[in-house]
Amino acid sequence: MLQNLETLDLRVSNSFYETPNDISKLRKLRHLLGYNMSLFQLKNAGIGGLESLQTLSEVIIDKDGIELIRELEKLRQLRKLSLVGVRREHGSALSSLLDKMRHLEKLRVGSKSRIQFDYEVIDLHLVSSPPMLRNLRLHGRLEKFPEWIPNLQNLVELLLTRSQLTDDPIKYLENMQSLLSLSIIDNAYEGESLHFHDGGFQKLKELYIKELPNLNSIIIDKGALHVLKKFELSSIPNLKEVPTGIQNLEKLEILNVWDVPLVEFYPKL
Repeated sequence: MLQNLETLDLRVSNSFYETPNDISKLRKLRHLLGYNMSLFQLKNAGIGGLESLQTLSEVIIDKDGIELIRELEKLRQLRKLSLVGVRREHGSALSSLLDKMRHLEKLRVGSKSRIQFDYEVIDLHLVSSPPMLRNLRLHGRLEKFPEWIPNLQNLVELLLTRSQLTDDPIKYLENMQSLLSLSIIDNAYEGESLHFHDGGFQKLKELYIKELPNLNSIIIDKGALHVLKKFELSSIPNLKEVPTGIQNLEKLEILNVWDVPLVEFYPKL
């Protein structure tokens, strides 16, 4: 009766109900949406047979995670994928999966929370990154900045949260030619300074820097962020001064600043 179904949306609450046992019969299904869908249940329900699937979100990697991730390699048409509950030991299998996803456009990876505010490491080492990837969101600890991210030539939007990076990520990102939106939020960076260098981020239009408790200075060289239109700063309690060079952002249209010191000294647009 539902063999021609193309979209199945199970997002009826914040918890996921049982996966339909006959999901494998929905051969034309293109979009499967839910909250914390169990990958174990999806495998048992025949997720690997849905070769037309383009959207799979959001799936939690539970028991037997590595074997379950390998099951997703059959879904070669995926455009959008959201995975949560990722552990360090999943890194190799997940990297292999993503290397095979040649049509992937949007990816969200969230690591498992061990205790409050302490997340597992996202350990991805991509050899041939998805060439069509436009939107990337990483929620979880990164031991170092992933070397494969700057190779994503079509990446338009990047969000890093809870990464706990200690090395300034700006120097790795500023030469990305397609990047339009960058978010560094919620303890994504634990260092004290961010430096935007001359000539960097020539196409970036939106910049969000939020919830970085250790950050005490932002330096914007003249010639950096040349076409930035929207800049948001919030929840940075130790930012000791207005970002140096903010007056050079001539294209800026929206400046949102709250919960930072010296708010009254920021430019009024």
